[in-house]
Order: sequence, then structure tokens, then C-alpha cells
Amino acid sequence: MISRLRKEGYPFIGVALPAFARDFESSLRVGHCRDAPFLGFRRAKGRWLPSFLSGFTSRIFSQDGTVLPNADPFCIYAVRQITLAWAKCLFPIEQTMVERGITRYLETEQELKHWDASFSEDSLEFIHLQQVFDLLFSVPLNAVNDRIANGDVNPRHGPGFTASKAIGNAKWSDLRWTQRLARVFPYQEFIRASVHHDLDCDEPVLLSPGDEDPVRVTFVPKTVDKCLRLPWSLHL
Repeated sequence: MISRLRKEGYPFIGVALPAFARDFESSLRVGHCRDAPFLGFRRAKGRWLPSFLSGFTSRIFSQDGTVLPNADPFCIYAVRQITLAWAKCLFPIEQTMVERGITRYLETEQELKHWDASFSEDSLEFIHLQQVFDLLFSVPLNAVNDRIANGDVNPRHGPGFTASKAIGNAKWSDLRWTQRLARVFPYQEFIRASVHHDLDCDEPVLLSPGDEDPVRVTFVPKTVDKCLRLPWSLHL
């Protein structure tokens, strides 16, 4: 572990070890380790399990890869402690990673704008695409439409960031609604928290598509697994 940590750094303890733990726990659930990839860990010829932590795992799995009937619970505990100890730790992220995340976000925005400008229903054989889409998603989407039409939807504000920077109950006092939302979710029915709240607030401002507020990009900390797999997490 020390040797690999020196060579690989945080990715070993924050990504490789938790991945080992996931394959290990999955093997325990299904009763064998024959389908577990254990990527990044070498196996001796003819063995199902990696050489890493084999002193523990040999007391849990038999030679044919199945879980031993008398698997040692203390060895199971030890493997999980070793491989999951750093799974949720926050590690320092360099500013260059943040800048790289911003750059890739902007590149994605430009790619989407370019695709939108060149989009043609004819080039995608839109009729066939619509048929496939209806075949795959018509049942769940019709169920959602029925719930909206019957007034069975009970929306609420989530805990995340908003473009207006409102937090908590202040989100209910946000008097900015969009015309596109109003067509499906009329503000009279969905933006008010209660009848008393309706009496205390003015009519919201209905924004046209061209006047809608832009998204607000916020950097949020992630565990090392997500930080090292992605340049950074952009919360929209």
C-alpha cells in the first residue's frame, strides 16, 4: 500500500481501494468472486482473487472463488476497513483543476450551441426518432402528464443553490417565474407555499424566454473519488 501510494498518490487510496471494496462486497453478496474485475490489482495465475490482501481474502474465499462456509468475519471487517478508510475523505484540489473544469464547461456550452445551430430534423430522420422515443418512453411520460393534469403533483424546493441565491423558505418569496414554466406549472398553483403566503406576496414577474436568468455555476466540494474522475464538479 505504501509503495502504491508513493507512486500513484491520492487516486490509489481514494479511487482504487474503494473500487476494490465494491468488487469485494459484490462478491460477498453473490457468493463468489468469479465475476469481479478487481481492476488495477494483479492476480496470480489460476487464482480468482488479486494478490493484494490475499492473506485476508484467502480466509474468506475458497480456491474456486466461492465464499467459504466458515468465512472469517474478522477478515471481512479488516478488508473493508483497509479499503474504505479513505473513500469519503476530502483531499486538496489544485486551482488548475478548477480552471480546467471551467474551460471544459465552456467548451461543452459552445459545442451545444454549434449543434443547436446546425440541427435539422431531416438529417436525423426525426419521424423515426420520434417513433423510437414514443416506443421507449410513452408509458412513463404519459403517466407524468396524467399526474400533472390531475393535480397530483406536489412540487417543493430542493436544498440546492439557486440563481437568485435564495435559501430556505426565502425561495418561496422569489417572485420571478417564467412563461415556459407557467404553461405547465401555473404560478398560482405551484409557487405559493400557502393561502396566507398568497396574501402577503405580489404577483410574480413572468419572464419571457429571452429574459430568463442565466444559470449560476457554483463549485462544490466532492469526495476524492469524484474529484479525481472529473476535472471538478459544476453544480447548476
